[in-house]
Amino acid sequence: MGMGHIGRRRRWCLAALALPVLVASGCGGESSTPSEAGGAAPDTTPSEAGGAAPDTTPSDGSALAGSTPSEDPSSEEAGPSAGIGWEDLESLAFESSGESIQLVGGRATVSYGGASTDVFTLQNRVASGDLDADGDDDLVVHIVEDSAGTGVFHLIVPVINDDGVATALSAVSVGDRVVMDDILIGDGRVHVSLFDRASGEPFTVITQHNTLEIDLAGPEPSVQVIET
Repeated sequence: MGMGHIGRRRRWCLAALALPVLVASGCGGESSTPSEAGGAAPDTTPSEAGGAAPDTTPSDGSALAGSTPSEDPSSEEAGPSAGIGWEDLESLAFESSGESIQLVGGRATVSYGGASTDVFTLQNRVASGDLDADGDDDLVVHIVEDSAGTGVFHLIVPVINDDGVATALSAVSVGDRVVMDDILIGDGRVHVSLFDRASGEPFTVITQHNTLEIDLAGPEPSVQVIET
């Protein structure tokens, strides 16, 4: 057998051995990652795929749970559950010592002739709670009366929420020339904490801290000191 024939046979054998290797590498290679195999993997991320995100809005147009509701002014309709606004308090009508008082812009002036006047001024101190056990929030407001004399009387005015209408009860005086601390409503009663003085002490001093309880259950409100 000639050398040329032997060389051709050797090349044929090598080619025959290489064929299974190529087939094996093509069918069961080490890398199964599509990017390494030359194919692109399907990308389900909307932003990376270049497509729009799937629309998850319900067909009826309602907002999804947990999403931010649209600011629709019509959803805040006034009704029986509506509360009393500050503008209602600024135009409040109430009685004090048998006198009818009508606030206008949070202020009222009652003249007794000449320079003798009482001035009532609504203060920025309001307590909220249920006073008449009907389940809605009533208010208690603080009004200061600068009298025609030397007195500066601090008044507590309960305001009943009558289906969204402010209905004031008679004012209750809690002291002359005192310093108000806080107003709270609890169990249908009003608690007022203030700085005052002991009986007989001059009005120029403040010597003690009192807590008053106002009971509105009777025909007339009753006031008692429950803590000093």
